[in-house]
Amino acid sequence: MLFRSRAISLIEAGADAIVIDTAHGHSHGVIDTVSELRRRAPDSTIIAGNIATGDAAKMLIEAGADITIVGGGRGNRLTALSLACGSNPSLSVIEYLLEIGCDATAPYPDGRPPYLMAALGGSHPGAFALLVEHGADPKIELAGTDVLSNVASFNANDGMMAAAIGAGTRLRTVQPDGSSILARAVQNSSVDPLATLLDLGVDPNAGDTPPLNACAVL
Repeated sequence: MLFRSRAISLIEAGADAIVIDTAHGHSHGVIDTVSELRRRAPDSTIIAGNIATGDAAKMLIEAGADITIVGGGRGNRLTALSLACGSNPSLSVIEYLLEIGCDATAPYPDGRPPYLMAALGGSHPGAFALLVEHGADPKIELAGTDVLSNVASFNANDGMMAAAIGAGTRLRTVQPDGSSILARAVQNSSVDPLATLLDLGVDPNAGDTPPLNACAVL
């Protein structure tokens, strides 16, 4: 297709990245385009979307996308850095965005800064230290939840809990609602957050909601 050839021409001319921005990114046309561009330009950054599901993100990433554009309708309100921290499989993309001046401390429109996005859905433990190095606050909270409670509840990637603590994130063993952080960790599909917290000596009996009570609702 002509637009694919134009994309390759842009890369050959020195473009830093190619963006494939459509209303429905979870489609054969977009996936095939990402795959072909990745084959013809293996070292280029490819950004593709828009998508709204995990399956769509998985398909685009497997096809070769470095960054997926999440959202639709009236527009995605997250910045490129927040998106990369929360969903990108390549740490080098986060490094690149920071190098070109993306703000690691900015309060974005939906309230979620890059550090919290890395806690929710990031896959690279190194992102925490990298963001702190560029000025991010490791003690950031949003709507009463802190970074580690989000890692414990949602992030199933190994090493994220230990890396966040190592970067200076505060470990609050009892949450504002009185529950134990372990009660959140036992609901994660990965054992890594729970094992990390227990290795750090967190009391499994601390808080109003012991971990075994949380297990009972799974």
